[in-house]
Amino acid sequence: QIKYLSRWIVFSADLATSVAVSLFTILFLRYAISINVDLAMFVRMGIFSCAASILSFLLFHPYKGVVRHSTLQELWRIGSAALLKALLLLTAIYLWGSPKPIKFWMMCFFIDALTTSGLLVTLRVILINGYNFILNNTGKPARNLLVYGTSAQSITAGSMMPHAYMSEYKAGGYIICGPKDKVMSIGGLPVYYVEDKLQLTALVKRNGLEGILFTNPNEAK
Repeated sequence: QIKYLSRWIVFSADLATSVAVSLFTILFLRYAISINVDLAMFVRMGIFSCAASILSFLLFHPYKGVVRHSTLQELWRIGSAALLKALLLLTAIYLWGSPKPIKFWMMCFFIDALTTSGLLVTLRVILINGYNFILNNTGKPARNLLVYGTSAQSITAGSMMPHAYMSEYKAGGYIICGPKDKVMSIGGLPVYYVEDKLQLTALVKRNGLEGILFTNPNEAK
């Protein structure tokens, strides 16, 4: 069982990424709109960004969720924290920095907010893929199963297979009995359609399946 990554490690990685984005932004704007950036301004930018990032992260808690169980519903925390950080950063520059052209304020806000959001999401994707890689390459191979149906129960079972009590199993996708009317995937896993035993047998052989998980006992009849 792989231990959860400490939330403070995630917080530190987020903070370092956020500050790095702000420093990159100011360097980019130096050449893009020819503003004067000396060492003192560069240092102030780093300090302002660090303070703004800490405040926004503590308010929206994007680092508190368990990274390997992250869902799209949690992205609002990252986006909100990035937007607030950019606003606080610009406020600090306005109050304690030298006057800047309007292009600076617009470009600084959008570049900083969008890049911070994108890199924080990318960081989580890297951590999730790293976790899955370690899980798939340590210990005995997980048994490849399909989950029957696409109900809420089935989707929950499929997403929970690599964790806790179902760590010896791996969801290879979802299976539905009936004609194939559309191509779809759920949580990155394909949905297979079978109409008869021949199609089911071919699917089992093709994907090396070892069974089908029924979350509702009545569906197995």
